[in-house]
Amino acid sequence: MKQDTIFPVLVMIFLILFLIGAEFLKRKYRPKEYLGISLPPTYVPTPVEEENKKTITWIVSMYPPKNNAGAEWMAHAINRFLIEKAGYRVNVIIPSFPLKQFEGVRMIEFDEREKIEKTIRNSSLLLSNFTYYIPTMRIAKRAKRPCILVMHSHEQQRILELGKQILGQKNLHVIYNSKWMKDVYNSYPFHSTIVYPPVTWKEYRVNVTGDFITLINLNPNKGGSILIELAKRMPNEKFLGVKGGYDVQIVNEHIPNITYMKNTPHIQEIYAKTRILLIPSKEESWGRVAIEAMSSGIPVIAHPTPGLKEACSYAGIFADRNNISEWVNLIHRLKTDEVFYKKQSELAFKRAQELEPTPQLQELSTWLQKVEWKN
Repeated sequence: MKQDTIFPVLVMIFLILFLIGAEFLKRKYRPKEYLGISLPPTYVPTPVEEENKKTITWIVSMYPPKNNAGAEWMAHAINRFLIEKAGYRVNVIIPSFPLKQFEGVRMIEFDEREKIEKTIRNSSLLLSNFTYYIPTMRIAKRAKRPCILVMHSHEQQRILELGKQILGQKNLHVIYNSKWMKDVYNSYPFHSTIVYPPVTWKEYRVNVTGDFITLINLNPNKGGSILIELAKRMPNEKFLGVKGGYDVQIVNEHIPNITYMKNTPHIQEIYAKTRILLIPSKEESWGRVAIEAMSSGIPVIAHPTPGLKEACSYAGIFADRNNISEWVNLIHRLKTDEVFYKKQSELAFKRAQELEPTPQLQELSTWLQKVEWKN
């Protein structure tokens, strides 16, 4: 081959390899919302039969006890109530799952396509949170089933705009996890209700025997680096870092006064070890772990996000996450001032009792029964 033709050939080979690699990466890292879940082209929608009026189906990316985070446990708490107290049948369609059912919830994997088609046909409505909002709305349109989105983030305007295009105002409904979240989206006319992430205080109340200062979920937003900084400044205190169920976890195994634990579905075991709970989240739409901890009278120090202020209310101790010195001072006061600690503990338990979820969940059950497909 002549020298003057070698370079163009090499360029051509490089371009071919580049395109092959780009396609591989595109397929490998394509957003999950576009993968794995749809109805076949032959699907013909049918009206909901009377026997299925109380059957609902979620399409989600994660679910406990395999994945443990606030949104997932909120979904499960709702599902448990609907099954145990309101006579519902509940399905969860998920990419993969180690169990066929969990505490009464029937689990269906993405590759069970015939079962998915039958389940959607025998459901009165579809629900989703986070990753699968868009495919759930598209499936709902195909199946002529109303769709309910559970909203945990103040940055989902794009999803609601798409929802207007896909389903219109009549067949898209929203559950907001806090009052402030509903206010964020008050310009959207969707039929909606508010359900605080349900925490039944009696299920989370434990005998606290430990003395740890605890952070649950160590990702950047939740404050994994802040836990490290606090531990460095307070070398005589014992800190506990519990790894979260999603996102990158910030860990430093070389700090002797931090004990790290794996993500766990048995969160009560964590609270039994915890004297103070830290929630230095930059963004937090509610703060379920705060109420779980308060169920055992554990004081909570939190960054004042709108959601955490609404959840913790008068019982929260608030400090800006960027003011590490203030966090140090508050921890020191709780550890040394028994009167202050006792007062905060009592306020925490009172707040957890106020948020007993049964009344809201009963209202949700009634609300769900009124949601129907409208042509």
